[in-house]
Amino acid sequence: MAERKTDGDAVEIEAACQYIKGATVPTCPKGGTYEFHPIGSTPTCTIPEHALQW
Repeated sequence: MAERKTDGDAVEIEAACQYIKGATVPTCPKGGTYEFHPIGSTPTCTIPEHALQW
């Protein structure tokens, strides 16, 4: 049984991908890179005006 994560825990990218369509990290349409932060924080993009839409 997997350990349940809570706010502030590190994101395990491989584990998170199972919940994303295509089971892969999304790609920025303008070539930026999405950065994942601890659980409870919104992912960001290296292009400041971009953000993942939830």
